[in-house]
Amino acid sequence: MITAGEEYPTSIMPESHWEALLSGCEILVDEGFMDLDILKDRLPSRYEHLYDEAFLRRFHLCLVMVHYKLKSPRWYRLACVGEELALDAAIDQAKSVLETNEDGPPIDEEAFRNFEQLAFKDLDFEWLFKQEMDGIESDPDLANQMRIVHLHPTEWFLPFDQNEPVHPFIAGRYESRRRRHTPWGSDSSAAEGWDFCRFSLTGLEAVGHEE
Repeated sequence: MITAGEEYPTSIMPESHWEALLSGCEILVDEGFMDLDILKDRLPSRYEHLYDEAFLRRFHLCLVMVHYKLKSPRWYRLACVGEELALDAAIDQAKSVLETNEDGPPIDEEAFRNFEQLAFKDLDFEWLFKQEMDGIESDPDLANQMRIVHLHPTEWFLPFDQNEPVHPFIAGRYESRRRRHTPWGSDSSAAEGWDFCRFSLTGLEAVGHEE
């Protein structure tokens, strides 16, 4: 595991795979802007009843933040389970990009596995996609025993570490941000607030920190 702020470890994957990963993430971000419901297919199906518009907007912003971190010349750790799920979806999409490029190289699964070991805090989130593990996120005794954190959907957008904060829109602090900045007027809708969020990702130094 490298330290946050170090140079991005580009040598861990072929350049073609980095390009596919960025393209895959961009595809997902664009899909979310067109139709949030499409993103349900990228999340564990057993919680689909919880995926309302507000939930999907937060996951969509996780995708935006993952893309931001992948594009950065410096390494930023994933801040929450939501971002882990976003990167996992981007990796799946990257493999689809590589598969559809007939003139490109074959998929290097080992390179992706090495990247996953570096990028993810752990791979506990994969249990959310396995039906035989249904209920593991709701068993506090088992969670303590196995040191599992934030696997319940209500905790996917909570930060792993206060030193690695999530974007305030992901954390559900939209109203407090709106009162401080109010760039769209006091009577504007939440949708307008989302438009502001969409175009105001100006850097992690201002993301998630309360004044």
